[in-house]
Amino acid sequence: MKYTSKATSPTPEQRLNIQSRLLAATHAFFRERNVREVITPCLVSSAHSEPDIVSFDVDAKQQLRNSPEYEMKRLLMTAQTDIYQIAPVFRKGEYGNQHRPEFVMLEWYRLGWNYHRLMEECLSYLRAMIANRMMKIYPLSYKQLFQHSFDCDPFNCDTEVLLNAARDLGYQSSTQNRRECLDFLFDTASTRYSGGEHPNTLIAVYDFPIEQSSYACISPRQVAERFEIFLNGIELANGYSELTQVEDYHRRIQLHNRTRQTELSTPISIDEDFMQTLEKNGMRECAGVSVGMQRLLMCIAQVSNIAQISLL
Repeated sequence: MKYTSKATSPTPEQRLNIQSRLLAATHAFFRERNVREVITPCLVSSAHSEPDIVSFDVDAKQQLRNSPEYEMKRLLMTAQTDIYQIAPVFRKGEYGNQHRPEFVMLEWYRLGWNYHRLMEECLSYLRAMIANRMMKIYPLSYKQLFQHSFDCDPFNCDTEVLLNAARDLGYQSSTQNRRECLDFLFDTASTRYSGGEHPNTLIAVYDFPIEQSSYACISPRQVAERFEIFLNGIELANGYSELTQVEDYHRRIQLHNRTRQTELSTPISIDEDFMQTLEKNGMRECAGVSVGMQRLLMCIAQVSNIAQISLL
């Protein structure tokens, strides 16, 4: 299996069949595991705060969701059962061979699980959907990826070392901060490692720096309990062990907003409904993961451009 820009696009009928089979197989995968399907609103009062995501405003009080994360976690806390959702999401300014401002996200949560256990289930899901249960899997830590690609330890080296490695690859930025530099280097390393050095292999990268933690728990080893999975240079999945304390969510949102104000000038308001539910019900240890469905369709159809698998 190798993806090139010259790969033949499926016919409209083939695209419809591929999508239909993927949806049916996804529902069957979760039904077998007793994970319940849910539907949450597209219009939300507070979008996901991760610094690099820009939302569409509908009016002064509502936005199109850029992730179903807050609403699914509220359900998780009240229903106390494993859940999944196949949901349209919207992110301003994302357009390219692997991006569209509107796309479909599969997201699921497992109560009582940590990120390593969920990573194993996610790899099983991807293998099953790609219909290749013998597909190779290669897990490695974020630190191992950087040592292999840049001969440096991303957790302990000076920011200047990272900046020099990034500049050698053409990195240009007015801010040149450590978080943005790590983003650039990780994108470069994961694409090379997955797309060039280990084709047709599911690459699972785990244990991220704190700067890349999003809403992931921080372990006693001071790493973010987060993973991402790639196939042939395409990022398919992003998951982590979830924060469970109100104070941690407040601190993480404030941190995200400081970055947003510096880089984007678009701070996100705190989702008070989510915080009230968290204070009232609490949250058990759990892990969640999202999968980009159009990107998974690209891998199944063996094409390199998201336009080649679109129905309309």
